[in-house]
Amino acid sequence: MGPKTTRPTRSKLDPEVVIDAALRLADAEGLEAITLKRVADQFEVTSMALYWHFDDKQALLDAIADRLWQQTAETLERSLEQRSPSDDDGWGQLRLTIDALVGVMRLHPGAAELVPSRVVECEAGLTVTELTLGFLAGHGFEPEQAADVARFVLSSAVMLVSTQAGIEITDPGERAEHQRRKRIALASLPPDRYPHITASAGYLTDCESPDSYFNRGFDAIVAGVRAQAPSSHPSQG
Repeated sequence: MGPKTTRPTRSKLDPEVVIDAALRLADAEGLEAITLKRVADQFEVTSMALYWHFDDKQALLDAIADRLWQQTAETLERSLEQRSPSDDDGWGQLRLTIDALVGVMRLHPGAAELVPSRVVECEAGLTVTELTLGFLAGHGFEPEQAADVARFVLSSAVMLVSTQAGIEITDPGERAEHQRRKRIALASLPPDRYPHITASAGYLTDCESPDSYFNRGFDAIVAGVRAQAPSSHPSQG
């Protein structure tokens, strides 16, 4: 008889390790693949063992979002500590905030859509929100305006990640074939009617330079907020 295999009991299942496993599923197959049973199977336990830490699937999804917010808050805190005031044009904190949030979501694009729902439901989300609203207040935005702009910044950051060309298919082989077919279809459109689409067919189907793509997005978001800042439009009198 071989050695007895020891399986983790419900009390030994670290919730952080369970979240790691759920994130791996989301990265590989998307959020729809996450079930308590699928996650439990990775630890060779029954799904009942996970109920010790998570009441249901939604609780696990919330925990994933909270993890992403925690990582965002930690990244932002480090960035703010390391920034050089001499290189800041007054809008550096907003860009660092977007960069921190997007940087975390880029690692787990399949889970990006969970982030907005937990922004004021977890401590880390509250921390980032408070910093952002305070920054906007410092540039003259009233509370209502600041709240609207903060929502815009968050939704834009999520959109940048979730709409990156090619990101919708997780399997590399399937993604390449899907992009190839889509590129051919766009490039085959009548050039006299769609000259710009046919010229950009490759870029519309595949993000060849993700860093450039995200940097352009950051620039657009910051420029849009900056253009609306009351401090940029002193009253005339």
